[in-house]
Amino acid sequence: MRIEPCKICANQDFEYLYQGCDRLHYLPGEFKLYRCSGCGLILVYPQLRDQELSKYYPQDYYSYENSHRVAPPRSLKEKLVYFLLHPFQALNCLFYSKLLGQNRDLKCGLGSRVLDIGCGDGRYLLEKRSLGCQCFGNDIGEKALNRLREKVPEIETRCGNLWDVDFSQNFFDVINMSHVIEHVRDMDKLLIEARRIVKDDGLLRIQVPNAASVSFAIFGKFWMPLDVPRHVYTFSFPNLKRMFRDNGFEIVHARTVEGSFSVIGSIFYVVASLFKKEIPLMRHERIWDSEIIKLLFFPYAFVVNLLRVGDTAEFILRKAAK
Repeated sequence: MRIEPCKICANQDFEYLYQGCDRLHYLPGEFKLYRCSGCGLILVYPQLRDQELSKYYPQDYYSYENSHRVAPPRSLKEKLVYFLLHPFQALNCLFYSKLLGQNRDLKCGLGSRVLDIGCGDGRYLLEKRSLGCQCFGNDIGEKALNRLREKVPEIETRCGNLWDVDFSQNFFDVINMSHVIEHVRDMDKLLIEARRIVKDDGLLRIQVPNAASVSFAIFGKFWMPLDVPRHVYTFSFPNLKRMFRDNGFEIVHARTVEGSFSVIGSIFYVVASLFKKEIPLMRHERIWDSEIIKLLFFPYAFVVNLLRVGDTAEFILRKAAK
């Protein structure tokens, strides 16, 4: 089928994949997914306009929820006591954080300017602020930003698309963009603006669902990271590399960082379809956030991430030399 030119390779030939629907919130609507025959980019087509798409971001959308944060143990004694009382969490910390490095982050010096694009209620920025960083947040969700402003007025927040909020050129040391770009129709505009506002020696971290993954091959239309219709695009490791280079970035490091959450979520979607029932995934935190289940999934996570076929791609980028 010939539709609009692919945003990555300009190819116009797409193959029909699935009829999709909102499996996270069960909001009405059916949507067709197509895959570019040139680079493999998956998209919802026809695409919804911003006003139509906004209806699929309810106030209980998980990125906008007011998180209940528990302060992590700091001292060696606190950590020892905590992990003795929570042995499964201790093992998951060892396996996922230490062996797989899933919580590895960009190092920010004291006073570094850090921007989180798609910051939601600010969980990433609150952690960075505790390390002495100068923090800034950007999101399209005004209510989530208001909650963040009420908690920490010192964090400067701007609501709207990144290219409309007018940050200064060459301003940020670090930009974080976790699970954002798949929501944005004008992804080139987003990357161009990110390149403009990051310093020449600054770094940009992007995490995004990876369709070149084992879990997508297994679950297909029930793959949780498709998240129709909120994810207007679904990328894969190879076409992400091409897109970043075409937009003036050099890839410093790339890997996949799959855990257990999306596999469990995809299983929920399959079960809900089989029994023709609505099973609200986010209300079953005791299952998908179970430390025992995470531990059981570790061998799978270890292998797929080792082979770079996990369900989330992570790229560390810097400006390419002109």
